[in-house]
Amino acid sequence: MGFNSTIMICNDRLHDIENDPKFGAKVSNAIGCYDYDTRPFIYNGLQVIETHHADGIIVSAVGGNDGKLLGDGGWSSNLVTYKDGEDWKIKVLRELANNLGYSIRKKPCRS
Repeated sequence: MGFNSTIMICNDRLHDIENDPKFGAKVSNAIGCYDYDTRPFIYNGLQVIETHHADGIIVSAVGGNDGKLLGDGGWSSNLVTYKDGEDWKIKVLRELANNLGYSIRKKPCRS
């Protein structure tokens, strides 16, 4: 299926992006130059947060003009069927927590 990349674009740089006829080439170059040893890759308002196989689900956080990879949220093929009506977001969160050495549980209902 190929690969996907998560990028963050700083909205404060949109005026530069709008007037840059080579922006697409710069995005392609930034993703192509992305290296796990030197991340994050930041270029003129563009940050490559991560790249991954298209079958994988990656969870990232963005804020404060920065983006960070939180971790692996499982495989997209696992989301095709839901067990016991479990929401796919909970399934991804559960997988991420498990990969980080944690577990999650639903809060008890209070009436």
